[in-house]
Formats: sequence, structure tokens, C-alpha cells
Amino acid sequence: MKEIKKNEMMSTESPRIEKYLKYNYEGIETITFEKVIVSPMGIPSINGYVNDDKEKTFSADIYDQHFEGDIITSNLTETDENFKNGAKNVSDIEKDEELQSK
Repeated sequence: MKEIKKNEMMSTESPRIEKYLKYNYEGIETITFEKVIVSPMGIPSINGYVNDDKEKTFSADIYDQHFEGDIITSNLTETDENFKNGAKNVSDIEKDEELQSK
């Protein structure tokens, strides 16, 4: 994947990943996005970590143009006491936000 595409993907998808993490996990203050990686199957993912803790990592897969909720975490899991909302995907979070703003 060309560097320009990776930069574009990072700027487009980072806000969606941030929304997902902050909605679904408590105690997330900062999110650091490190890089875009493309798997041998051609699936891009954005990797990073939260709260300035490089032990609390994530890898967010991008399917069908946008990140929705396919994420792998390390030391920040669904069994973690910080997990709070039943893993709503980004589209559902945005629907909730739209309803709340009415």
C-alpha cells in the first residue's frame, strides 16, 4: 500500500477508532496511533496503544473502507474491568449520538 494511502487511511480512520475505544472502554485518556500495516491477505490495520502505556496495544482492522469494530487488544480486553458498553460498533455509536442530539 502506498505511503500516501496509508497516511490518508490513518487520518480518516483514527477518529473512528478513537470513538470506538473511548465509547467501549472506561479510563482511556489518550490514544497513540503508530502505523498502518497490511496483512498478507491485503487487510489493512492501524496499530497503536492507549494512555501512554505501550503494553495496552490495539490493532484495528479496516474492512469495507472503514473501521467498524474489528479490533484486537492486548492488556485492554473485553474481560477487563474497563470494558463498559458491550462493544458497540462505530455505526451504532454514531446512531446513538445522533439520537441523543435530537
